[in-house]
Amino acid sequence: MFDSTNIKNMSLQQAIAALFANPIVLFCFGTLLLLILQFSRRRPDWASLSSRLTERAWTVRGTIMLISAIILLVLTGKLVVSLAFQAGLIMEERTLHAAIVANSLFIHGAILLLAAITARCQKISLTDNLGLNCLPTTKSIKQAVVAYLASVPLVGIATVLSGWSLHEAGIPPEPQYVVQIITDTESTAIRIVFITIIVVTAPLAEEIFFRGICMPMLAKHFGMTFAVSIVSILFAAIHLHLHSVIPLIMIAIVFAVSYIYSGSIIVPILTHMIFNATGLTILFLAKVAHKFAG
Repeated sequence: MFDSTNIKNMSLQQAIAALFANPIVLFCFGTLLLLILQFSRRRPDWASLSSRLTERAWTVRGTIMLISAIILLVLTGKLVVSLAFQAGLIMEERTLHAAIVANSLFIHGAILLLAAITARCQKISLTDNLGLNCLPTTKSIKQAVVAYLASVPLVGIATVLSGWSLHEAGIPPEPQYVVQIITDTESTAIRIVFITIIVVTAPLAEEIFFRGICMPMLAKHFGMTFAVSIVSILFAAIHLHLHSVIPLIMIAIVFAVSYIYSGSIIVPILTHMIFNATGLTILFLAKVAHKFAG
C-alpha cells in the first residue's frame, strides 16, 4: 500500500524516483519481471484457463437476484445507521464507529450467506464452482504470495500516477474513512474488530462475490476481458475513495488474473488478505515512527 499524500510536493519524476528507491519495491519489481520471463518461456493457455471459469454454473438470474439482495441489505444498513444517528442514539464518535463496524460485519456475513443460498437454489456446488479443491493449500499460499509481490510495483506506480494527477488537478488527498477509524479510535476492541474485517471478512466476501460469482457469469456472456474490466471497476468504485480508484482497479486485475490462472478462489482471497494486512502493517509502522519522531 502506497500513500499518495506523500507525493503532493513532488514532481512526477521525483515521485517515481522515490518509489523505485525503495528496496522492497525493487524486490517486488524483480518478482514481476521473473514472472513475465517465466510466462514468456511457458506461456499459459489463457483461453483454456478462462474457459474453465466460464463453464461454472452461475446463472444471470441467480447473480442478479444476489446483487439485488446485497444492494437492498447495504441500503437498509445505511438507513438504520442514519435513522439511529438522527434519533440521537448515536451521539459519541465511539458509538458511531461501533455502528459502522456492526454494519460492515452484517453486510459481509450477509454476502457469504446469500452466496450459499444462491448456490443452493441453483442446485450447484460451491466447492466445484469456486474451485475450492483445485489446488493444495501450500500451492495456493505460494501463488498468493507471488501474486502479491508482483502486484506491488504495479499498484505503486498506479498510486504515484493517481496521486500526482489528482494533485495537478487541485484535488487534495484524503485518507480512507476506514483508515481514519482504525488510526483515530480510542477503543481497542473496535480497532481489533475492524482489522479483522479488513484482513479476513472483506477479502472473503468481496472475492467470492466479485471474482467468484460475477466474473465467471459475465465472462460466459461477454468474454473474459470485459468481465475482468467491469468487475475491477466496480470493485474500485464500492470503496468510495477517489485517490484509490486507479490503484484498486490495478490490484483487482491482479486478483482476477490470479483466479483465472489458479482456478481457485482461495488464491485471490489469500492475495487480498496479504494486500490488506501488509497495508495495515505499513500504516501502523508509519504511525509509530511518526510518534517517536515527534
